[in-house]
Amino acid sequence: MPKVIIDGIEYEVAEGRNMLEAVIDNGLDLPYFCWHPGMGSVGACRLCAVRLYKDESDTKGKIAMACMTPAKEGTRISIKDPEAMEFRRFVIEWLMTNHPHDCPVCDEGGHCHLQDMTAMSGHVYRRFRFKKRTYTNQYLGPFITHEMNRCIQCFRCVRFYRDLAGGRDFNTFGSRNRVYFGRQSDGVLESEFSGNLAEVCPTGVFTDKTSARHYTRKWDLRTAPSVCVHCGLGCNIIPGQRYGTMRRVETRFNGDVNGYWICDRGRFGYEFSYGALKGGDGDIDEAKKLLNEANGIVGVGSPRASLESNYALQKLVGVGQFCTGLSAFEQEAAAAYINVFQTGSRRMPSLAEVESADVVVILGVDPTGEAPMLDFAIRQAMRKAPIEIARKLNIPDWDANAVINALHEAKGKLYMAAPWSMKLKEIAAETAQVEPAMIPDFAREIASDQANGLAATIAADLAKARKPLIVTGLSAGADTIRAAADLADSVIGKGRDCGLFVTVPEANTMGVAMLGGACVQEAARKSESGEADTLVVLENDLSRRLNPSDFDSLVKSVKNLIVLDCIATETTKAASALIPVTTVFDSEGTFINNESRAQRYFSVSPPKEGLAQAWTRIRDLGGFTQWSSCEDILRELAAGKPIFAPALAAAPFADWRTEADQKIARSPHRFSGRTAKDANWTINEPQTANDTQTPLSYSMEGDQNPPAESSLIPRFWWPGWNSNAATNKFQIEVGGGLHGGNPGIRLLAVQGKLSETQCPKSPERPGPNEEAREIWLVPRPYIYGSEELSRRGRAVAELIPPAEAIIHPQTAEIYGLENGQMVEFYTKDGQKLSLPIRVEDSVAMRVAIIPVGFPETRGIIAPDIARIS
Repeated sequence: MPKVIIDGIEYEVAEGRNMLEAVIDNGLDLPYFCWHPGMGSVGACRLCAVRLYKDESDTKGKIAMACMTPAKEGTRISIKDPEAMEFRRFVIEWLMTNHPHDCPVCDEGGHCHLQDMTAMSGHVYRRFRFKKRTYTNQYLGPFITHEMNRCIQCFRCVRFYRDLAGGRDFNTFGSRNRVYFGRQSDGVLESEFSGNLAEVCPTGVFTDKTSARHYTRKWDLRTAPSVCVHCGLGCNIIPGQRYGTMRRVETRFNGDVNGYWICDRGRFGYEFSYGALKGGDGDIDEAKKLLNEANGIVGVGSPRASLESNYALQKLVGVGQFCTGLSAFEQEAAAAYINVFQTGSRRMPSLAEVESADVVVILGVDPTGEAPMLDFAIRQAMRKAPIEIARKLNIPDWDANAVINALHEAKGKLYMAAPWSMKLKEIAAETAQVEPAMIPDFAREIASDQANGLAATIAADLAKARKPLIVTGLSAGADTIRAAADLADSVIGKGRDCGLFVTVPEANTMGVAMLGGACVQEAARKSESGEADTLVVLENDLSRRLNPSDFDSLVKSVKNLIVLDCIATETTKAASALIPVTTVFDSEGTFINNESRAQRYFSVSPPKEGLAQAWTRIRDLGGFTQWSSCEDILRELAAGKPIFAPALAAAPFADWRTEADQKIARSPHRFSGRTAKDANWTINEPQTANDTQTPLSYSMEGDQNPPAESSLIPRFWWPGWNSNAATNKFQIEVGGGLHGGNPGIRLLAVQGKLSETQCPKSPERPGPNEEAREIWLVPRPYIYGSEELSRRGRAVAELIPPAEAIIHPQTAEIYGLENGQMVEFYTKDGQKLSLPIRVEDSVAMRVAIIPVGFPETRGIIAPDIARIS
């Protein structure tokens, strides 16, 4: 490792670093604006100025930018040099000449990087007394507020939006000394990652518009480590609450999963919690009575409920009477994926490892709509794939602009086969729009020795790739998953390290699939046949997984329907006994993501009056007095099913304490929680709830220092670093893993026996008959609207597209359909859909693309043959 000298002291640094990274890696402070650990250096702000010396005999040196200075053996700099310090103070002063100094009313105040760097540079007095430059702000949609007058021209926003996220509707505009960052005209930002602008912006130019509606300063937020519930990737988040109400969600760094970023659905979907069910214990006694009188009980689990809650329900009803909560289509696909995961030699990469791929083939799944951060990871992979071009020119990886100029338009190879055109098409080499039943055959053709056309092109690129990757998902079906695995095996057989990445739709889909049980259709059959007259449903809207007629039949046939949920659904409306439970933000438990990574999440606040976590309600229903915390449930599960044993190490248990023998404080040390907010009904200060179930406290009374266990980090804060830039202080090195390791532990790398699926393999169906006016009805996930929880949020709801059936112009001509025409579709199982037609050439022939998870398409999860009326 190179050795560098900083202010006369020798430090070791990793190869390929710059001096700003060397400073931060060694725990030193140096102000900066334009540099970001996820984006590299451009040397735009000039704030990281240091004195650079040629060698130990050089006594004069020169002013240089640390972020643009390679950290080579013997490099000597001084941070404390008086001239360098004065230079940095002047940089801040000229950047602040047009800044409005509106900290008291700025949403960024209190966790602002500009405030931190101003204090660090020593600029304390404002001398500028002239008219300030002003701008007109833009409407950028329901997620982001624009206040251009606060801009210091660091260029972070446009670099993230265009270079990393691939957006094209946001740019830099300027003339003379007027630089503007925004859109050409007002309008909703088109990128699915626009919310990250609120975090990369070092000032208050871009702020969270949803948070502003119920704003709270950072020091008044109670936070906890959590996991996003809006898809199956398991991105790490930090939800913040005030007075028990959600105020915002920010990124929680995890170097193996989402890194520094999250998607807009994960960031702004939290507003569903405002419509959560209220507390009330009235139905608990009724539920106990119904269970005691029941003649056969079936429990229906949920892929959006914790592993512990699902196991508690399985124990309540018995293994043979437990349903995973997945549809037959989902369950078959999940079983195929687990089997594929545990057999063969193919690599199952993490989300972070996806970024190292140079050739990617997507089969039948839409990352943008189903797992948005996979879209982001693939974009990074394509951007980084030709990095050797820059390296051969001796350009370091961190020199962002030089790398971009060297690569020009070079990128990795991305191929896609799906029934519709995806947003990733804009960076793809070639795409194929095919019927869903043809995708497995296409994958097997690529793997064969007789590939032709596009299949042959893909096969050739995979054979010479450095790190090829095959991507598919449960929504593509079991046959496509198996075909993707065969393709990966064929590439491995040619000597390539091929990975297979499979998406799952919900936060704990893998958890319930590994737990084992029947599918939803089997649960409905048992109820309708009289084998069970009581259903216990855990956080699952069965109307989304059964077609309307089957759901109505189930509701009519079941005598007792006991439902535990945090939101109102069609299933809760039909309940005989409804038991409201807490949302994910007021619960703790374990989610297992698509790569089988078990991750713990913790409640931000104690449950509101009359509410309790789902597992505690099930404990009370079953009289399981041995469970005092969800950890007790996890221990019992691990003892009975060794496949889950590694999950015990995903986070410390309740008896864990810091070196100071304290819990971790959920509230920061400046928390002003003790106020007179309740003085209208009591003058007594309410006692803070005591959390006996986790290593965290609900108050600021606890250890404020970074915990040794990264899974317990409730916020990123460091003295002098109040913004999320403090993340650097929690990492082993810039951009590297967290001290204590990245949160989560993979399960399927460990041998274990899983319960067998109890749903039969889906029967093969012939393609559509044009003479009978048949067509493929293919559900497509949309980032806004398809996911059950986020669509209930105010901001996300504004961006939900209309429910339409999209067909190809030639298909419209064959069936005599016109754009905008209302059409009725009749599925093989008798379901009727009425949707307007949109004619586009972005879909395959003989296919109608419909949105999955919308009320108008309720119950349609898998591709099906439908007749057009």
